[in-house]
Amino acid sequence: MRSSFESARSTAEVTPLRSNPGRLAWAILILSFLVLVGLIAAVVFAVSTYRVVAVVSQDVSVEVIRGTTLIRPFASANEVEASTHPQVTEGDAIRTTENSEAVLWMFEGSNAHLWPGASLQVSKMKRSRFDSRRVEIALSQRSGNVRYEIAPLTSLERAFLIELPHGQTILREGSYSIDVGPEQTEVSVRLGSASVSANGQAIELLEGERSVVRSGEPPAAPLPAARDLVINGDFRRGLQGWQVGNRAIEDNRPGTVSLVLEDGRHVAVFERRESNRHGETFIHQQLDIDVRDFQSLKLYLDVKVMKQSLSGGGWVGTEYPVMVMVRYRDAFGGENTWFRGYYIHNEENHPVTSGRKVTAGGWRSDTIELFSPQHVFPKPTYLLWIEVQGSGWEYHGAVTNLRVIAE
Repeated sequence: MRSSFESARSTAEVTPLRSNPGRLAWAILILSFLVLVGLIAAVVFAVSTYRVVAVVSQDVSVEVIRGTTLIRPFASANEVEASTHPQVTEGDAIRTTENSEAVLWMFEGSNAHLWPGASLQVSKMKRSRFDSRRVEIALSQRSGNVRYEIAPLTSLERAFLIELPHGQTILREGSYSIDVGPEQTEVSVRLGSASVSANGQAIELLEGERSVVRSGEPPAAPLPAARDLVINGDFRRGLQGWQVGNRAIEDNRPGTVSLVLEDGRHVAVFERRESNRHGETFIHQQLDIDVRDFQSLKLYLDVKVMKQSLSGGGWVGTEYPVMVMVRYRDAFGGENTWFRGYYIHNEENHPVTSGRKVTAGGWRSDTIELFSPQHVFPKPTYLLWIEVQGSGWEYHGAVTNLRVIAE
């Protein structure tokens, strides 16, 4: 009896599925529909994800401004001239030789201006394959000075990365200068903002700021973008950085250069006595700085003249008791010397075309825009040296606060 009862109960439990084929069919239909919906959703998700993440490589156009620019195609050991290879793509490297310039024009409107001696590699140059959602650009700057002009955003997302020997920086819309040297990299912001990171730390640079990244160190705290190209122009470190001497002494009576403290300022004084023949007493500093990337280049100095025996600038207008001189190279490759002299009298009416009269014994502050054709022509592209001298027969003058501010 017990066995028969259990068998009947088991038969009763399976009877609903077997005895109701309609219910079974509906169950299978609903399950199949759910599986189909899941598959469709998975396909839609996969397609949508692919459309979002799918990117395609873009070429970069090369414009040679002047000189010889060389390109090394990816996986090649040989370089070719950019004039025969006007397009570069991911993996290609480009460099400018001495006295050459080139511009890389990127697909989204940005560009990179390579000054002489600069080198870049195109690490990544991609955009979204199906829309304008994403832009990914990565350049590896290995040496030299490059000006980056980052175009306004035309996509939902853009990553513009510059890889550097001493760190990396992320650039946003704006204008930036990156100068890579053997021991350090300098990043300057003219417009926009940039994130600079190195050695596990990062800083944010805003408009008008710059930072120096030295090998193995984090980025330095932001500094003003404007910089003084003259070393120790206030003479607080004595005459460190300056070469001192006399030249063209016609009577064996050289002048002297001394340092004095006056009203809290360190002053370089030029003096020559008891002479009625020509002589020059100078302080000289080698600069060797490319200034093409700057928009402004201003020379500042405070000058004072106490005595002079020759009138004005001497017979040919080149002998002043205090005279500042800048030797430079212009865009045509020529070398020129710009100078300005300061004098306290011109009783004999000598030429003073490049001179400026000052009050005897009084300080005079002067500012000269070296990029202004009104003052300096042709325009400097490379500063070779700067010099201050006393010249003529007898002279006694002073100078301090000598600066060349580049922005």
